[in-house]
Amino acid sequence: MQRKHVFAGLGAAAVLIGGVSVAAGTGGPPVPAAGTAAAPGAGTARIQQGDMTDSSARSGTLDYSDPRQVSAAVGGTITWTPTVGTAVSQDQVLYRLNGKPVYLLYGDVPMYRTLKRGTTGDDVRQLQRDLRALGYRSAEHDGTFGPGTQQAVKEWQAKHGLDATGRLDPSRIAFLPDTARITKNDAQTGSRIAPGTAVLTASGAKMVVNIPVYPSEQQSLSIGKQVHVQLPDGKTATGKVTQIGGPARNGAGSSTTSSGDSGPQKINIQVALTGSAADLDKLAGSQVSVSFPGTTQRNVLSVPVGALLAQDSSGFAVQIKQPDGALKTVPVTLGVFSNGRVQITGNALKPGMDVVVAGR
Repeated sequence: MQRKHVFAGLGAAAVLIGGVSVAAGTGGPPVPAAGTAAAPGAGTARIQQGDMTDSSARSGTLDYSDPRQVSAAVGGTITWTPTVGTAVSQDQVLYRLNGKPVYLLYGDVPMYRTLKRGTTGDDVRQLQRDLRALGYRSAEHDGTFGPGTQQAVKEWQAKHGLDATGRLDPSRIAFLPDTARITKNDAQTGSRIAPGTAVLTASGAKMVVNIPVYPSEQQSLSIGKQVHVQLPDGKTATGKVTQIGGPARNGAGSSTTSSGDSGPQKINIQVALTGSAADLDKLAGSQVSVSFPGTTQRNVLSVPVGALLAQDSSGFAVQIKQPDGALKTVPVTLGVFSNGRVQITGNALKPGMDVVVAGR
């Protein structure tokens, strides 16, 4: 019985995913009949009973969050853009158009229309949140541009030396979800641009880890799952899964491609750092290791992975060594993998039984 051939098949067919029971078919040879001798070089190990946690580790890239392009809402001439690497925050100048500033305010809805008395909608509501966050308490917070919001806009305009009209048009503000870290100037100073032209490329200021995985590997992951990140400088950070899906990223926010590959395409798992070491800016683009704590299975039976035998029926089995030295083949169902061992269930299995293990 050439057990090493069986395990070559197992390695190709079994997918080890934290938290997911493995079931795979192999092209390995049939399991030997009961009573046959163990393969040369094989040894034994005992079935153990106890708790198993299916933790796993994956490699990812440390980068800034949410890459996006900033496009001009109106046409004109670009007269100033911030230096690459600059972080632009709420109420700061994002760029200058026709010599006049375009200010950054926070919101998910883009600035696509003039906001004025009587206007309603989510864009009005996010403007009201911004104004109140900046100290203009007269602004309503109901999504309707009322007299209080009009007064707050006038005060905001006066503070910035603008005409206090009480209305805002797309030439004066741009909405982005949060602080924008400038990664590229798409439009050069002096460029004449049309509405919709990309002016800047920016990312969020928060650090995240992008982890490429095959779709089957994300089944055990969920939004909010807590993780630990090992940084290249030897320090550790904590984080949680915030996004699952979309194309895998290859650092700097760019998507990976695999032209000519007919296999499944990888997707991206994004982890936001919730507690981190200092000076992460210097580590942007670095490879890190992310540990995913798994679920714990209580009081289960387990054997070394090397004890598994592939069967023609696309299942697995172990060989139990009897007191007289004979071998009994017992089909098993696999559970979680952890530290070189695998959870098994099967008829008449008990802790302390000796199982044959390849290479021992």
